[in-house]
Amino acid sequence: MAATLKDIARATGLSVPSVCLILNGRGEKFRESSRRAVFEAARRLKYRPDMVMRRMGRASSRRDAIGLIISPPRNDAEQFAQSRMQRGIQNVLAEQDQLLVVAQAEHLGDMQDPSQRPPRLIRERFVDGLIVCGPAFDGPAQQIIDHYEIAAGWLATRRCAPVACVGVDDEAGGRQAVEHLMARQCRGLMYVGDTSTPGGAGYRAAMAAAGVGACEVSGVAEALRYMQDRRDAVTPITGIVAGSTDIAHQIIAGAMHLDLHCPGDFGVVAVDAQAALGVTTACGDHLAMGEAAAAMLMDKLADGRSVNSVAMPGQLVDGGTTSGPAPQRAAC
Repeated sequence: MAATLKDIARATGLSVPSVCLILNGRGEKFRESSRRAVFEAARRLKYRPDMVMRRMGRASSRRDAIGLIISPPRNDAEQFAQSRMQRGIQNVLAEQDQLLVVAQAEHLGDMQDPSQRPPRLIRERFVDGLIVCGPAFDGPAQQIIDHYEIAAGWLATRRCAPVACVGVDDEAGGRQAVEHLMARQCRGLMYVGDTSTPGGAGYRAAMAAAGVGACEVSGVAEALRYMQDRRDAVTPITGIVAGSTDIAHQIIAGAMHLDLHCPGDFGVVAVDAQAALGVTTACGDHLAMGEAAAAMLMDKLADGRSVNSVAMPGQLVDGGTTSGPAPQRAAC
């Protein structure tokens, strides 16, 4: 059995509180011989302090611990993205000797009334600050943060929210998708999805920069009809920028019924928070996002200054849907 503070107290003839103070570097009022005896007994008995309890019990209000609240992932891609974000957070906290306490958002309960009892790590201030990973910015976690006045940073799995957060720069992703398709000699490009999103704005900006007219539709059915109508035109639709990986999958499946195949007849790049199997995607660099969120929170804790949202540039993950048009449809 591991040695305890009581064991050291018995070995030195001191009280447990006195031993605790000395081991935690607050034994100035004790004689040098007493301090030396405590550390010698701790070494001889092979005492290993519980770092969590040591930090929680010291006089300082700082806990040197950060809480991470994670929303339940909706799919495997989001689960992978969250794991990469958590690794990025841990990279930064490890460099600053900080603990990470993880809690699932589903365990927070219904916090529409902030006076209800939140998890212990919050109501008893086991952490100095919180990083919240998930799409809900006005739900239970935000109410807890406001009520208990806890320093917080947010990780958006989609795009930046009204609160200070680290999110994906979807506008840059839209530009990246267009550039990627054009590099494969595609010129008849169409955006499919909500055209008011940053991804749509990035698509339009890239098309304008290339001197090519934009073609935008909001629905998959409309997109498929347009592809069918233009399949024999001088400039058929040979490149699709999809507003999400779900839209990309729907277009690929629907186009097969029109005897249009991806890749081959057309290429697809989705603009989304995370890549999905079988779709080339302009998505977030989740490891870098986690590191940025942790750094943001540590800066906020260091001097209390407010922080601004950060839209992180993403990365392009090749899912094999952009090999370029088939030779007989090379008029892009």
